[in-house]
Amino acid sequence: MAERIEGMSIALKLETLQLDRGLTGLKDRFKTVNSEMKANLSAFDRGEQSIEKYEVTLQGLSKKLEIQKRIVSESRAEYEKMVKEHGEGSKQAEAAARSFNNQVAALNNLERSVNRTSHSLTDLKQEQGALESGWNKIGSLIDKTGSSLTGLSSKMQGVGSTLSSSLTLPIIGAGAGIMGLATKFNDSSVKISNSLGTSTKETKKFTEASRNIYKDGFGESLEEVDNALLETKQNIKNINHEDLEDITKKALTLANTFDADVNEVTRAGNSLIQNYGMDAKAAFDLMAKGAQNGMNFSKEMFDNMSEYTISFKEAGFSANEMFSILSNGAKKGYNLDRLNDTMLEFKLQSEDSSKSYMGAMDKMSASTRKVYEEYQNGNATVADLYKAVIPNLQKMRKELPEKEFNTIGKALFGI
Repeated sequence: MAERIEGMSIALKLETLQLDRGLTGLKDRFKTVNSEMKANLSAFDRGEQSIEKYEVTLQGLSKKLEIQKRIVSESRAEYEKMVKEHGEGSKQAEAAARSFNNQVAALNNLERSVNRTSHSLTDLKQEQGALESGWNKIGSLIDKTGSSLTGLSSKMQGVGSTLSSSLTLPIIGAGAGIMGLATKFNDSSVKISNSLGTSTKETKKFTEASRNIYKDGFGESLEEVDNALLETKQNIKNINHEDLEDITKKALTLANTFDADVNEVTRAGNSLIQNYGMDAKAAFDLMAKGAQNGMNFSKEMFDNMSEYTISFKEAGFSANEMFSILSNGAKKGYNLDRLNDTMLEFKLQSEDSSKSYMGAMDKMSASTRKVYEEYQNGNATVADLYKAVIPNLQKMRKELPEKEFNTIGKALFGI
């Protein structure tokens, strides 16, 4: 296969998307990125199906999607300007509305292309790197995820950048448009009051938050936004009203971008908040970074976060360490369920300390046995033990007969 064309990558950080030329400048940028994508894909055969080609395609589509979102936002602003200057229903406003609707349709089409390509990439990864069963096949998993523990935070640094700067949806439903923003707010207020049992004053605050979220372009209907706000309020314990609006937007963005639902996303966020003591913003930014690093390729990331975060916390792993381990494994095509179960089994075996486990530990290096002694005395965590054991196993995999290596692995991981 031909080499990829070098020097064609175009940085598209939001701050570089200057709007001095307005929609015209954005549309020109879109054309440039489209030509870049075509140039990069020309290095592959037309009928080729490879992980690299799918990844290059996704990279190009993601850049186009980023610009298209800005085009939609500018188109909406242009419509509102025409309404203000010429009146609703005027020739200028109608033309701007048609342009806006066309750009929304283009955005929705791009998102479908991203989803189709992402699913195809997932299927191909599963075909080429299908999860092996049994300990005798899990050695490669250790090779591919364990060594990354020496630089755990490198992949996850930059989490401080906000989710809104890394994932700037918002989705504006073509059916919703911008014509009916003043409708159904009374029904919305009643639904919120009934669901939360709030006073008239509190209900007004929640209704205003829902209206703001919807007017900012999130959700395809007011009902969807109401449901998202209610699920965010109910799933994230003790969230204050000031954060509720922002976090609901983040939950909608993550759910729509990564083919999940708000209930899953907010339960996952709450698990991070409760177990690691981080604030809601940090939790959602971390999930966004993890999903962008491939953790959601099998569409189970948020559900897994809800279930297994507590196990990683109890084992002594930091949130960044947990995300690094799972992200590195997911990039190799390993489902999060298996990765989480592997870690949980390691934790359970270390706590059980059976005869076979002790025999396997005797095969470890002196420094690892020292960590195990500290663990038994309560001065080290499961995470410390894991970080000590993995390099030993990587070395044994190369030096020991397969049968002996498998026996040690089964004792340590219970698989």
